[in-house]
Amino acid sequence: MLVYKPEFLFMKKLMKWYLCIFVVLYAACSSPKQALRLIEKQKYAQAQKKLDKALSKDSLQAAAHYAYSVLYTDTAFMQYHVDSAYAHILEAIDDYQRTEEKVRRKLSKKMLLDSTALLTQRLLTDSLAFAEAAEVHTVAAYQGFIDRHQAVAPQYEEAISRRNALAFEAARQTDTYQAYKAFMETYPQAVQYPQAQERYNTLVFREKTKGGTLESYRNFLKAFPDSPYRPNAEEQILRLSTTDNRLTSYAAFVREFPKSRHTRLAVNLLYHLYKAKHQPEHFLRDYPGLPYADSLRQAITLEKFFLVPVLQEDRYGFMDTSGTVSLPPRYPLVAASYLCEGVASDYLHVAYPKNKQLEHHLLTKKGQMVAAFVQENAPPVADGTFPPGFISDMGAGWLLVRQAGGQYSLRHKAGDQIMPEAYPAVDTAVLVPPPASLATQLPYQFIKFEVDGLWGMMSSLGNLLLEPAYESIEEYDTFITLEKNGKLAVINRESILKKTDQAPSLNFQYEDVAPIERDYLIAYTSTYETVLDRNLQAVVPLGNHTVVRYLKARRQWLLKKNTLRQFVRNDSLISMQQPSYFLYGGSESGSPAYYQKAFYNERWLALQNGKQFTFYDLADKTMEAVYDSVKLLSENLVLLFGQDSVTARFANQEALTLERFSGKNEVQFRLLTAAANELPAQRDEYLLIVKGDKKQLINGQGRRLFAASFDEVIPYQPNLFAIDKQGKKGLVDSTGTNLVPIRYPSIGNYQDGLLALFDKQKFGFYYYKTQTLVKPEYEAIVRLYSQPSGNDSTARALLIARKQGKYGIIDLDNKALTPFAFDQVQYWNDTVALMQTEEQWQLYWLTAPPDAPAAQRMLVEGIEDYEEIASGTEKRLKIYKDNAYGIVSPTGKILIPAVYDAVIMLGEGDTYLYQVEKYIPEAELYVVLYLDASGNVLRRQTLTAEQYDLIYCEGG
Repeated sequence: MLVYKPEFLFMKKLMKWYLCIFVVLYAACSSPKQALRLIEKQKYAQAQKKLDKALSKDSLQAAAHYAYSVLYTDTAFMQYHVDSAYAHILEAIDDYQRTEEKVRRKLSKKMLLDSTALLTQRLLTDSLAFAEAAEVHTVAAYQGFIDRHQAVAPQYEEAISRRNALAFEAARQTDTYQAYKAFMETYPQAVQYPQAQERYNTLVFREKTKGGTLESYRNFLKAFPDSPYRPNAEEQILRLSTTDNRLTSYAAFVREFPKSRHTRLAVNLLYHLYKAKHQPEHFLRDYPGLPYADSLRQAITLEKFFLVPVLQEDRYGFMDTSGTVSLPPRYPLVAASYLCEGVASDYLHVAYPKNKQLEHHLLTKKGQMVAAFVQENAPPVADGTFPPGFISDMGAGWLLVRQAGGQYSLRHKAGDQIMPEAYPAVDTAVLVPPPASLATQLPYQFIKFEVDGLWGMMSSLGNLLLEPAYESIEEYDTFITLEKNGKLAVINRESILKKTDQAPSLNFQYEDVAPIERDYLIAYTSTYETVLDRNLQAVVPLGNHTVVRYLKARRQWLLKKNTLRQFVRNDSLISMQQPSYFLYGGSESGSPAYYQKAFYNERWLALQNGKQFTFYDLADKTMEAVYDSVKLLSENLVLLFGQDSVTARFANQEALTLERFSGKNEVQFRLLTAAANELPAQRDEYLLIVKGDKKQLINGQGRRLFAASFDEVIPYQPNLFAIDKQGKKGLVDSTGTNLVPIRYPSIGNYQDGLLALFDKQKFGFYYYKTQTLVKPEYEAIVRLYSQPSGNDSTARALLIARKQGKYGIIDLDNKALTPFAFDQVQYWNDTVALMQTEEQWQLYWLTAPPDAPAAQRMLVEGIEDYEEIASGTEKRLKIYKDNAYGIVSPTGKILIPAVYDAVIMLGEGDTYLYQVEKYIPEAELYVVLYLDASGNVLRRQTLTAEQYDLIYCEGG
């Protein structure tokens, strides 16, 4: 047995190892190197064999993979394939990194293959792959490049950029919110993401709210509560939920969306609507917990302040009634009305001239800006004021603001301009009052506006309800009429409130309309009439008849129909219209009964057929019997004639049966109405029954009063009757009891319980309330000066009488309270009278103590002229005497002595003050003082003539 030494065995193993390295190096270098040469010679098949052989011998074949990568990037190679080249170069790089250093050096020496060469080839494949993707230029191509080449390729970011751009463009071409959503989910890092998100939000908002309904906007907010279009949705919810303009609608929005950017506007609209019908200070009580409560509380307080303009250094400020200048002088122009009236409105209007423009500012009474407008081509201003007409206060918080060119925009006092998008300017606008059912709650419901002579309608928040396409829009409670080409169409408010994107169906066929109460409307064509109910249903069909009256209790309509009647007279054919009446509707069925004549008023109806009358009490559903004749005396009294008797029916359902004949003579019946100098709301009525020389009186409730023999009777209110018998007159009450003997030639001139008596060219009087009789002794009719009011038992009636050509005042005891020494007596109040002597007036103290001397009774003398001015709960006199003006209280106290050239009361009600002026000719200066209601000086200033012109009230 052959035995080897250990040294020999080690050498053998070493030789074997070197042999292996040689084989590897040879295989790693020789075949790929030869393959590369063959590739250069375009002997691709041979090169491929060499490389396949090399790859089959060892797994680490960086050179072979490299050569394969070169082969696949040779454009002359039939199997040119960049992806294969890229796969081989990645294998080559991987193998190279795992190859031993000695092999790497051999590769570098034999084939010039090193990390640089590998990187260069990889970059080449990156470039070729990107070029291919760029040539295809699709999302999939770039995505393939990105997926295979990863972030190590120089073109990686560019590929992502191009892919994202193509994907975004595809989404933009599709332009649906789903497409943009898919893009954002797939490419969240894309630079187009914000654009996609913006467009997505827009499209999803449009898609989910395309119906334009209130429900669609509410559902959108539920599904997308964080959408940037949330304010838009909230705005539409506010617009749509408040189309009816009800207070509850605004309050509901505020409570549902207390943090919305539109909540302040909703609160302002709610507040101005509320205070148009209620006291402002009750607003927070009735609507507790509203946002902006502090601002509202301050606004409510400020609105009570009455301000007047004051001048300093040619600038206007504003002072309150306590004399405090709350807004310092800084405003160059103010509204002209402020100089004579002060500022009672809830805002201030000032302006600043700028070249040919006026910049108008609306301010709170604290001077805070509410809104600003610019008036183009404004007329020059010289006196510190601008003329009226630029802003018109429509009421309920709305302002009509004049723009350049003469058109107007609508602005709310909250500062918001609210107009339909299609009509930013209008010729004029009018607040449409609400239906009667809401009249106590709302000042208006809609706003109608005119553009180029045509009218449209919008809601308070600018929702276009009716396009401006109509010659007129008129409202009749719940009904609305639209006119086009001279014809009318009828819609109702409900159809406007429920308006969709499509215009309401309109039928322009009527020439005129007329309301019947609140529930019905008669519509007329040239020859036909119909009656529409609140739902626009025809309760009386369109036909050739005339609607006479609605019998509400019977739910029937009295209609008149004209029938052509022809007959021959004197060999001529005569045609004439013969009217007939019938009742339509109700429980009647079949053909209606026709009548030749109809007699009616608000309470009664009588229909005549031949010689018979059918009578209806319109407050009662039952039909009366047939009568020989019916006479409607008034709405309270009707006479129903039978063969031998007459039934008097009264409005209170009372009925009296009276005889019709007295012997051979027919009994006469007459309606009497109580006489009065001024027509009261309801005057007493009486039935006078004349039976020969006997007369009986029955009041309007069917109660018999008195019967007597007299020639005539004249009723007065209340239950007072002047009796005429053989040319002499007296007074009796409702029982026939004599109040004034029948002895006077004339009794009349009724004045609230006072009747004048005339005898022997003298006048006396009878005062019913105290049953006072004063025999005639005066030269003129005695008139009431004053009489007790309410429950004041100490007050007394005073009268104006004349003796010896002069007037004085007497009481009911016929006692003279003043001398008969005056040319005229005018009522001022119960304690002080205005007396005129020799064209001058005096204030006379009527309630002076009996022992007061005459000089004390004359409170103010020498008044050349006077004017009553209202000041809250009392009246005051502005007097003119000695060429100057002053103010006197109701008690005759001089509040402002008559020494001023002008006295102007600024304000009204309980909130006012006086501006008085005095010119000093020696200094050519004006002294202007502001005084409170008691005449105390609040502010004093001296002005030049130029300055005075800036504060001068032309009406003062």
